[in-house]
Amino acid sequence: QVPLKEVKCDWLEELGPQHIRTIADHYNIYKDLFDGNYFYPTKELKVHYDYDDEYVTPVYWGNFVLPNEANKEPQVTFSSRPDELWAVLMTNPDENLTNQNQEYIHWLVVNIPGNDLSKGQTLVKYMPPITPMGTGYHRNVFILFKQNNVDDFKSVNRVSSDDGAKRLEQRQFSTSKFFKTHEKNLIPHSLAFFQSQWDESVRKYYRENLDMGEPVYEYNHPTAYHPPAKKYPHNEPFNVYLDRYRDKKDINEEVLRRKLSLTQSAFEPRSQAFKYPLVHRNKKYKPSWLLLKEEMMARKVDQFKDLE
Repeated sequence: QVPLKEVKCDWLEELGPQHIRTIADHYNIYKDLFDGNYFYPTKELKVHYDYDDEYVTPVYWGNFVLPNEANKEPQVTFSSRPDELWAVLMTNPDENLTNQNQEYIHWLVVNIPGNDLSKGQTLVKYMPPITPMGTGYHRNVFILFKQNNVDDFKSVNRVSSDDGAKRLEQRQFSTSKFFKTHEKNLIPHSLAFFQSQWDESVRKYYRENLDMGEPVYEYNHPTAYHPPAKKYPHNEPFNVYLDRYRDKKDINEEVLRRKLSLTQSAFEPRSQAFKYPLVHRNKKYKPSWLLLKEEMMARKVDQFKDLE
């Protein structure tokens, strides 16, 4: 039997810092938070959210955690001597609605004696991920700093009251500027991060906690480029070639008409669909392009994917 705990301890002492740094570099954590400067995580940072009375949702290095699973302050643990001071920061470089060069700070606890966060000073009240709809995956990063001395961190906007927590403007933040301002007192020791995407809890949080409407985004894909159509294209299937230059609305209308023609009346007995539709082909001669089109309709692929 493999002693997993011993293997993990050996990994954290030997190759772990290099591997974690490589992962964080892959996700541009150092680039977006520290202007490309990096550090090797030398201490294990354990972060988890309470899922229920029995299970927890852990945070590793890039795993997926939904906002409704991270709606309360996480449990953060790390090894420390009683006389050491620490600071824990949670920030998101992808969420800012008004300034793409700034982050939203989600949580900041400083002057933590030993590893007891309850005795630390909470400068920024915890805010769960607020990933807007249509913006994909966002990075939520935890950073553990070691403090040389007790500090009041006057450069950080205090967001500790309920009224302040409702103002996103107060959560404008830059990890790089924060670190440069306090670099004589702060040493980054470890990190952990997860990815989140929109779910229903985000809408509720915007309305009930931030007193604002939920922003919704939609990505406009660039129009595909097609060279000018030729009258006699060489080595091109003519039906595929012509569809390439047809209006998408015309293609969608054709598919809709086909779908409606297959719709059965509510007053007639329903016929069962073939389990293997391509087996029951009409044996009469048909041109190859029409056979291919019928196969695409039977398999419900490409423009016929909505024939269900």
